[in-house]
Amino acid sequence: MKVCWFGFLGKNHSWSIVAQNISRELIKKGHRVDLFSTNGIQHFPEDLKGNLKGFIEEDTQLTSGNYPELVGSKLEKEYDMQLSYTALKNFCYYFVRGDKNRFGIWNYETTILPTAFAKYYRCVDKVLPSSNFSQKIFTDNGMPLSHQAMIPHGIHLERFQNLGKQPLKTKKKYKILCNIAQPHLRKNIPGMLKAYGKAFTKDDDVWFLKSPRAAPMLGTCLLMLISIKYTMIGMPSSRIMVK
Repeated sequence: MKVCWFGFLGKNHSWSIVAQNISRELIKKGHRVDLFSTNGIQHFPEDLKGNLKGFIEEDTQLTSGNYPELVGSKLEKEYDMQLSYTALKNFCYYFVRGDKNRFGIWNYETTILPTAFAKYYRCVDKVLPSSNFSQKIFTDNGMPLSHQAMIPHGIHLERFQNLGKQPLKTKKKYKILCNIAQPHLRKNIPGMLKAYGKAFTKDDDVWFLKSPRAAPMLGTCLLMLISIKYTMIGMPSSRIMVK
């Protein structure tokens, strides 16, 4: 199949990383993949440069006058499949090279989707939210469930096999790392803490490590869970104070 990925590809941004890795997997499957980056090529990977057909910087303003030169001349007029990880409002501009197998990936961080965004699902064949949380947001805001397919992001297990060791101030045998780049609500941090609390006690040989960026929200969630716990056993919420 001839595949076009149009969107973030050129920086260390989560959308770019997803785009690069899905493109690699499609190439491994024998598909021809043309890439066009909309956020430059500052960190574009060497192994994909042979597939790069063009790029613009993130702040480039596309118009009817410059589009043919900057974009139109770089890509074919029609592809068997089109993909992009981008906001819904971009779908009508990004998926213009064919009318089949158009897949738009996006996630929204809060429960109320901007009214003007929802209608753009019609510009693709499927919207691919990456979690049940995001799918529920789309559905609750008017996007038909039949127009969605929830596909979680994958991981590269080999990236977690680094032999280097960071000294940790604990003698616990088992260490659980919570590595969250951006602590959004959709990542279900309260659910993670509840699961850990149900599985282990302070006497178990287990240690929980959170990443620095996740610390503020983890702290907030922990305080919330402590308050819920003591309220459930009969202590008035007015008497609960956690320092």
